[in-house]
Amino acid sequence: MRGDLVYSPLVSLDDLKGMSCGVKVVDEILHSQVLLAGLAEMQCDAYLVHNEDGVLVGFFAINMNRLEFYQDGRYFYHDVLDIAYLAVEKSFQRRGIGTAIINKIIELSEEKNPDGVYISVDALCLPDENYWATPFYEKCGFISIDPPKFDTIRMYRKVHQ
Repeated sequence: MRGDLVYSPLVSLDDLKGMSCGVKVVDEILHSQVLLAGLAEMQCDAYLVHNEDGVLVGFFAINMNRLEFYQDGRYFYHDVLDIAYLAVEKSFQRRGIGTAIINKIIELSEEKNPDGVYISVDALCLPDENYWATPFYEKCGFISIDPPKFDTIRMYRKVHQ
């Protein structure tokens, strides 16, 4: 069903009107000034995702960040392209759109961070709501770095050498 997806910059909250991914806390953020403040604070590039019929099917935001690894008694740091937000419209989930967005993010990582090797995400996990984003990210090749912190699990994926 994925077809050709069209990616365009987020201009205002009105662009997200009517979108719902089905996760209460994410939907609340998508429709509040908290989203715009977070995007500005983290210096994110935010994108709308429309299908070939012009229907809003997703949203994502990315920014540059640092990823910390601890290995062999030493800390290592890498610049990464971080996924700040990723949401797919509930009625379009399980159709490959989330995976297509990850592929677009990988493509953008090569433009925005040509020397970078990784993309990262704080994957949402809400045990009380029985919601875990980690299986999706694992399917897309991400692995966990740390145990859960609050309501997220830090994950990363190597994208190029």
